Amino acid sequence: MKKIVIMIKAFLKDNLRSFETTFWSIIFPLILYFILVSVFGNIATSSSIELKLGVIQQEELKAFGKILEEILKEISSEGGPFVLKYYESIESAQKDLATGKQDVILLIPKGTSAGLSGTLLFKKYKINNVLLKIYYVDERQTSNIAAKILEQIFDEVNIEIKKRSDKDFKDLEIVSIPIARHKKATFNYKEYIFPGIVLMAILSVSLFTQNIGLAYNREKGINKRLYTAPVKPIQYFSAFITTMLIMISISIALLYVLAINVYKVETVKVLDPKFMLFTLFSAITLLSFGMMLISIFKKTSTVVVIGQIMNQIMMFLGGLYFPIFDVPWAIRWIVYLLPTTYLGELLRGCMGYRVSTIPFEYLILVPSIWLIISIAIFSFNFKKVMGYE
Repeated sequence: MKKIVIMIKAFLKDNLRSFETTFWSIIFPLILYFILVSVFGNIATSSSIELKLGVIQQEELKAFGKILEEILKEISSEGGPFVLKYYESIESAQKDLATGKQDVILLIPKGTSAGLSGTLLFKKYKINNVLLKIYYVDERQTSNIAAKILEQIFDEVNIEIKKRSDKDFKDLEIVSIPIARHKKATFNYKEYIFPGIVLMAILSVSLFTQNIGLAYNREKGINKRLYTAPVKPIQYFSAFITTMLIMISISIALLYVLAINVYKVETVKVLDPKFMLFTLFSAITLLSFGMMLISIFKKTSTVVVIGQIMNQIMMFLGGLYFPIFDVPWAIRWIVYLLPTTYLGELLRGCMGYRVSTIPFEYLILVPSIWLIISIAIFSFNFKKVMGYE
């Protein structure tokens, strides 16, 4: 045990003293997280060009009530500010409004056609006002804007009605009613991207720090000299893998600090025991995958090139930054072969951001198969890795 601790300290000092290793394993994931959040952080919060208007008609509009129908057609036609959707009940409309599926709701009550017709036909008589209700979410900016636009539109309608009736009579009375926003969490790119950055940090150590270190030790004959020392191979690799796990832990710990303190990612999500357990599972799987590659390719230059290629494939086709399940089947089969596809979904699932329909058991099974295959191939080529042959 003492020998393992000594080697861990030596490996850790060697890695932390190397600027390239420290930068790519620890600093670069922080920079990438900052860049992606800065560029795409408002992807789901930016205002839409078209506002969504839900309409509940409690009667079929007739006679002068058709004025409202024409207004709705006009504001939802090409170039208009609204996209129209009709609802049968106020409950379903309010539910969609609360969950963000609609920006504003307009209720046209019974008696609207009679009220408008009476005002315009019998100008000398005061008839009950037509009460239109506008429902919006006060906490949501787009909903507020949509409600204000709708109020202004009907104010213009009132001006036209006044020209044809008693000047003190206001036929269309508008009541804006704020409702509570639904408690369901909205999409947050800062949280969605966090598991991807964690996996990228693990990949950086697995495909570069680990593999370049092993390849260098093999080429320089360090592994061979250890063979003559009183250090068993199992002790050597226990120390080496533990060092890689420490490097990964340092990188992820700094990501946690940035995510929680700067980007206000919910602590309960990233500190969820399941999330942390699956992160460890991801680290072991990807470290094993990297060890498989180093056991197949002998030269350091080849290991670096293959590492770069696999890093790009596993990051982008593994969907670490964006959903990739709608790519053409010519590429999609690669997506379903990669362990990062399943590990990414596994971690995102813990945070409530699953984007695929892959069954949960497959999210565990496929990376586990990669883990077993990687360890088997590495064990078979163990002497080649150590430079004994």
